[in-house]
Amino acid sequence: MYFLSFLLITVIISQNNLINPINALSASVQQFIQDTHNWRRSQLAGGKTHNMTGFLPTAKNMWTILYCPTCEASAQARSDMCLVANNETEIGCFLGWNETYTVKAFKTCLDNWWTEAIEYGVPTNLIMTTTGRYPIRFSQMAWANTLRVGCGITYCPNSMYPTHVFCKYNLPGNNINEKIYEPGPVCSGCPVDINGQTKCQYGLCTEF
Repeated sequence: MYFLSFLLITVIISQNNLINPINALSASVQQFIQDTHNWRRSQLAGGKTHNMTGFLPTAKNMWTILYCPTCEASAQARSDMCLVANNETEIGCFLGWNETYTVKAFKTCLDNWWTEAIEYGVPTNLIMTTTGRYPIRFSQMAWANTLRVGCGITYCPNSMYPTHVFCKYNLPGNNINEKIYEPGPVCSGCPVDINGQTKCQYGLCTEF
């Protein structure tokens, strides 16, 4: 059975000023979310991501992530519920300062998720477990076979933490007893084109 079979990551940011409810994020915000994920994943694939005790190994099969409007719609629907909840499929983070800029809100969330690799540490075998404090927000951002991401944000004035941010991923990661990614020479696990050239850019496997 998969653990966190369709992970819906939640971050709730406290603010006093309104971020207007959003039915669809602007193209620039969507691009920021996609680019941030791919920059982080590229750094990880190249062995430049810190773990608690050093650096994580290079990745042979880290894929490029593309933005997914369908994922965004699902994340936005959950965000619009204005429910602060933590369970195995909805991972909450609560930030206690005012934030009124959508891009900055997402930057804060994504940066905090990524630093779990340092805060909690990542097992040397890279295998997802239910033991101890596992960095499940980092591991979802870093899950090698995840190809799509979409996020939503909602102002919830009646909540103690009134700005809710969600991101939804496809294919979802955090499958129990599976590796976050396969360690090895960068891009050595990527597919090849009809000319025998590896489909790889910036250390990430590509679909094109």
